[in-house]
Amino acid sequence: MFPAERRRKIAQFVNEQGGMSIPALSEVFKVSEMTIHRDLSVLEEMGLLRKTWGGALKSEHHLVPVDYQARLLSYQEEKDAIGREAAKSVKDGETIFLDAGTTSLSVAKHLQGFNHLIVYTNGPLVVLELAKIPDVDIFCTGGMLSKQTMAYVGPQAENALSQLRPDKCFIGAGGFTIRDGVMDPLPLEASIKRKIVEVSQEVYLVVAPDKFGRVSQHVSAPLEAIDVVIMHKDTPEQYCSELTARNIRCIIA
Repeated sequence: MFPAERRRKIAQFVNEQGGMSIPALSEVFKVSEMTIHRDLSVLEEMGLLRKTWGGALKSEHHLVPVDYQARLLSYQEEKDAIGREAAKSVKDGETIFLDAGTTSLSVAKHLQGFNHLIVYTNGPLVVLELAKIPDVDIFCTGGMLSKQTMAYVGPQAENALSQLRPDKCFIGAGGFTIRDGVMDPLPLEASIKRKIVEVSQEVYLVVAPDKFGRVSQHVSAPLEAIDVVIMHKDTPEQYCSELTARNIRCIIA
C-alpha cells in the first residue's frame, strides 16, 4: 500500500471510530509504530485528525468529509509540484482567484514572498491556508457550502463572482479531455467554475495526472476557455503536444 493510500485509510479509521492507538494502527496496516507516528504527524498538519500521546483522535476543529480527505491525500507530491509551479506565474500586486479544489489548495500553500497580493476563493480550506501568509488580502465568495467538495456554490457565490475581474484564476478538474475540456461531477460545482472562468482575464488549469482522460458528468470549461495548463511531468506527453497545437500553453511541473 502506498503511503498516501495508507494515510487516507488511517484518517478514515480514526474519524469513523473516534480514536485509535498507534499499536492498533501498526497492527492493522502492518507497518512499524514509527511509520504510524510519522503518518499521524502528516495527517494532523493537514487537519484531518488530532494526534495524542500514543495515538490519535477524531479532529473536532477541522472536520472534512471522508471523500474530500481521500482527494487531499491523493497525488500529494504531484499536486505540490504543480502548486509550486503555478505560484511562479503570479505577479506581485495581482488579483487572482483560486477555486476550492485540492490542487488549488496546493497553489495557496506556495503563495509566499509577495509584497501585496489579493486572492479571492470559494474554498474555506483555501482561506485557512492563505491566512497563514502575510501580505495576502483574502476574500471569500460565501454561499452554500457543498460538503462533498468543501466549496461554496450556488446563486450567492456566483453573484459575488459577477462583481470580479481577477487577473488570473486557477481551477482544478474532476476530469479533463481534449474533446470536452474541464469536467466536474456535480452541477453546482461545474456552474460556479464556469462563472470563475467567465470573469477571469487569464485561465490556468492546474490538474493532477489522474484527471487526464477522465470523463465526468458536467462540462465546467471548454478547451478554448483555457489559456494555460500546468501539469505534472508524469502526465502522458500526448496531452502537452495536443494542447500546444491548439495554442494552449503547457507548463510541466
